[in-house]
Amino acid sequence: MNSSNLLDNIAMQTTTGNGAVLRKVESFLLGLDDVADASVWLHQGNLCAHVCLHEANRFTEQEIIEQCKNALPSTMVPQNVTVSSIRPTMRSGYAVVTSLP
Repeated sequence: MNSSNLLDNIAMQTTTGNGAVLRKVESFLLGLDDVADASVWLHQGNLCAHVCLHEANRFTEQEIIEQCKNALPSTMVPQNVTVSSIRPTMRSGYAVVTSLP
């Protein structure tokens, strides 16, 4: 399965409420040292991630992508990663994806 087909599959799973692939990537990111919070979503066919760190500048975006490449299938590696110290959330606790950098 090529990456385009997998991303279409992820989009279908997400829209049907079964975002298991997205949750697996998010779970991996949350398991990294110094990661306080993480969100993963699909945007225009690209897997994106936003990571909040306990300690500022502990990881760069590229280092997080490299860690993902070493542990996850290539089709589950986020193409875009943003690192910051805070994550905008709604009252419900869900990330406000449109507010992420």
